[in-house]
Amino acid sequence: MKTLIRIGALLACLAAGALARADEAAAPQPAWCEQRVRTADFAFAAYATQEDDDWSTIHGIRVVDRKTGTTVQEIQVDDALPTRREVAELVQVVDANFDGRPDLAVPYNDGGAGPNFVNQFYLFDPRRGQFALDEVLSELSQPSIHPDATITSGSRGGCCQHSSARYRYIKGRLALVEEVDESISADGKWVETTTRRLVNGKWRRRFQRVPLRG
Repeated sequence: MKTLIRIGALLACLAAGALARADEAAAPQPAWCEQRVRTADFAFAAYATQEDDDWSTIHGIRVVDRKTGTTVQEIQVDDALPTRREVAELVQVVDANFDGRPDLAVPYNDGGAGPNFVNQFYLFDPRRGQFALDEVLSELSQPSIHPDATITSGSRGGCCQHSSARYRYIKGRLALVEEVDESISADGKWVETTTRRLVNGKWRRRFQRVPLRG
């Protein structure tokens, strides 16, 4: 009887292993996909998984010299989550630090059920001729780059608290220059807004409280 039990357990393990390998084989596999965006100097490809018609996940970026066709850099993108973006449009070109040189942005976390998405930004270093991750910029929630050389971010903490911040690149580093926090008072009767703004190197704070309209 014990022998039969051992054989049954072994067969169950083998069956489970076969199912796991079948599932792995059926799962979408990452592949290199040429991107639609280009710069004057570079073309790009994304190492990505096409989850389905609507969702894709980026795992890496390839930078190709357009004149020679050679790969000049490969960037590993770790732990990115699936995003609702076409696989050929995962890499975007932006001038994130306003130095006149194209930088790269890729979707990293779309925020799930909430609005607090983040992207990863790779700034072009002209001395090295390569793109490097800007960790501070890549941590901003809901980043938006504006023509006035500012970057804004925003976040929402439930239905009753919202915040936003504005940044500038100062001497090559991303610096906070303004932040606004808006929330409902504990008694539910007021909208309370706190603003901090950097003026001539000093922070100025303003608090405003207005009745909550029904």
